[in-house]
Amino acid sequence: MRLVQATGIRVEAEGDDLILAADREPPAAVLEAIRRHKSEILALLAANAGWTAKNWQAFFDERIRVAQTRGRQSAEEAEACAYECCVVEWLNRHPASSDPDRCAGCGRPDRESVAVVPFGAEGYGHTWLHPECWHDWHRGRLQRAQAFLAIMGVTVPTKAAEPANFPEDFGKIGSA
Repeated sequence: MRLVQATGIRVEAEGDDLILAADREPPAAVLEAIRRHKSEILALLAANAGWTAKNWQAFFDERIRVAQTRGRQSAEEAEACAYECCVVEWLNRHPASSDPDRCAGCGRPDRESVAVVPFGAEGYGHTWLHPECWHDWHRGRLQRAQAFLAIMGVTVPTKAAEPANFPEDFGKIGSA
């Protein structure tokens, strides 16, 4: 999906077909990769809970506007913050509840010295993991979110490697 992101292709599903939009002709290798992974891309799009690429772009643009106006962030910082908001929104829309008897990361049950414990928030369900499995499991979730967002045309900003500086929680917690 990094190929899709790098070439600026926007992808939408129409039934069992993929609709591609781009500002310029994509390289043949990228089109071939999309053909090869069509079923995976369709599955990602189907799990989108009804949001189109336009919805994701509008959400991203709104988060940029809020970060710039309320957070007084530079355009670059606001874009990084908005991207992080999109990742979190995708994670929230795609909870990963799991069986409490097995670790969702390694698939093994409790061990003598390490219990499978719940991670997550009550409203979204819990994912049961060994504490040492959480990092790899979470990294995989972030990569899936980023791949999906790339398909939707929301790309990783240059500054996204740095931690986002969220301004006043976008007015949700006691700000004017």
